[in-house]
Amino acid sequence: MRNPRFPFVFYAAGLALLALLWGLSQAFYIPIRELTTDPAQIHKSPFYHGFLSNLTVITWALGAYVALFAAWFAGQWDKNGEWARFFLKAGVFTLILMLDDLFMFHEAVFPKYAMLSSVTGIEPNEKFVIGGYGLFAMWFVYSSRSTLRKTAWPQLLVACGILAFGVLADRGIAKKVFTDSATRAFVEDAAKFLGVLGWSLYFVGTAKAVAGNLMQNGSTDMSTNVAREADR
Repeated sequence: MRNPRFPFVFYAAGLALLALLWGLSQAFYIPIRELTTDPAQIHKSPFYHGFLSNLTVITWALGAYVALFAAWFAGQWDKNGEWARFFLKAGVFTLILMLDDLFMFHEAVFPKYAMLSSVTGIEPNEKFVIGGYGLFAMWFVYSSRSTLRKTAWPQLLVACGILAFGVLADRGIAKKVFTDSATRAFVEDAAKFLGVLGWSLYFVGTAKAVAGNLMQNGSTDMSTNVAREADR
């Protein structure tokens, strides 16, 4: 086996990121420690603060990594590119959702820092971002509908249903069911975690089944095998 080449490009990208952080610190008078240190250390918080939130981000990362790796792997075997395209779209979308969850894009970054109101006259809020994610999800489902039918898609449907419940738990009629704000917050975060877990496990199972079929058969005709293998 030939050893992989030294990853100079990734070290260069890492150094570029560090230089960018230092530049942002100097330009916006942000203490560099606030850009590099764990928030728990900065605020002297107990180690368990945000435990479920951190675990949810890790679970997003699992799904994103598996999907993107599966996209690369399928691209080496799948001549018509069906599975590579499917996993690439899924991996990019999962990565975006992970970054949103980690850095609060739709809750804080976009409404406060996008500066669209000065250009368009429209005051941005989190509904713009959530709506954009919804459109992306619909495009993913529509463009991948034939591929999705070959997988254990009910698993993904259940995960999306749980995620949707989590989004609605703190809104509308749910406020009458969960009258206490702490209870609503727990239900929302718990539903998000379970939904993300189901989402990521769906792509883990699908990637495992696709990889097994490609290596065994070298074929993309897997309409009967992938869903069965993913259920194991």
